[in-house]
Amino acid sequence: MNEINELRKELDEIKDNQKNSENKFEKLESKVSEINQSLIEINISQQGDSNKFDRLESKIEKMRVGLNHELNLKFNEHRQEDLSNIQTFMDRISGVQAISDQKDSEIKHRLTEVQCDIKVLTEKVSELKDKKKEFRVALLYPIIAAVVATLISMLVMAMR
Repeated sequence: MNEINELRKELDEIKDNQKNSENKFEKLESKVSEINQSLIEINISQQGDSNKFDRLESKIEKMRVGLNHELNLKFNEHRQEDLSNIQTFMDRISGVQAISDQKDSEIKHRLTEVQCDIKVLTEKVSELKDKKKEFRVALLYPIIAAVVATLISMLVMAMR
């Protein structure tokens, strides 16, 4: 009888466990159902968001195309202005370069003239140096002769 009571207790425990398991299973089923419902709502929301995203993407693409067109127009306009300015500067540079070339040739011509003048002056200086030496020599002999004559005269006078 004890065994029967024990078996009954075990049977009751098994039944309780089964009920608990059934309750847990029902709760899980309820949660799964809630999750499925949430997934359906999320899916619907995502479809709406996807549609909104597509519309926004379309608007952005239209704006991008418009901005690109506007930027290209402004770029081309400024590019033409810049090219015109560059051409003006190039013309100015060419003018300055022509003037510079002319001045360079004038300077070279003047430099050549100055070099010729320097050669002539150098030759004249050399001639003057030679003449100076000759002049010194020409003056030196008479001076020496005069000094010698004076000394001889003094000696002759001293001897008298």
